[in-house]
Amino acid sequence: MDNITRAAEAHERTFPAARVDVLARAFCGIVATLLVVASASLPLWHASLRAPQYPQGLKIDAYGTYVAGDLAEINGLNHYIGMAPFDLKDFPELSLWKYVLGASFVAIIVSVIFGRRLAGRTARIVLWATPIGVLADIQFRLFQYGHNLDPDAALRVPPFTPWVIGPTKTFNFVTWSYPGLGLAAFVMAAATLSFGPRLIDRATRDSGHEDD
Repeated sequence: MDNITRAAEAHERTFPAARVDVLARAFCGIVATLLVVASASLPLWHASLRAPQYPQGLKIDAYGTYVAGDLAEINGLNHYIGMAPFDLKDFPELSLWKYVLGASFVAIIVSVIFGRRLAGRTARIVLWATPIGVLADIQFRLFQYGHNLDPDAALRVPPFTPWVIGPTKTFNFVTWSYPGLGLAAFVMAAATLSFGPRLIDRATRDSGHEDD
């Protein structure tokens, strides 16, 4: 009889814990989804060019499907050092962003359903890899622009690599680059799915011990 009682008590403790885990994963999945949705309208990368003749700076904001900012002025300056103008046709990966978002939503669903199992962990790796892949792609494009210079340009500079994060100095221009809020939202989504359920579970357990 005592064995049956202990088994019943163990079942009562396990069932609420499992239910809390499911609810925690679902809640974190909703939060992660909202963050990824927000990233669709936020810049993924930002660059600001400053020089004495441009005290207010010239800015570039790269979104998932387009690039905005002072592109005309920046293209005019880049022309003097033989750098090709920014043209959206040169970035075919921009047309892939909607598929990246779609894959991210699928990864969130898989993470919520499978939790700590291999499929869930793989899905979270996909989310973590997305901002890394975006920065790697931008860095590759910056390398291309800095190394494919026109030798007949008015001002000759040796090939250089503008950095995707941090400062880059060319003549009297200093460019500061850093990830945008869109990538920050992606990181927060991945972190929410990776750590949120455990934190909620731990907080629930601590609350239960206090009630005892």
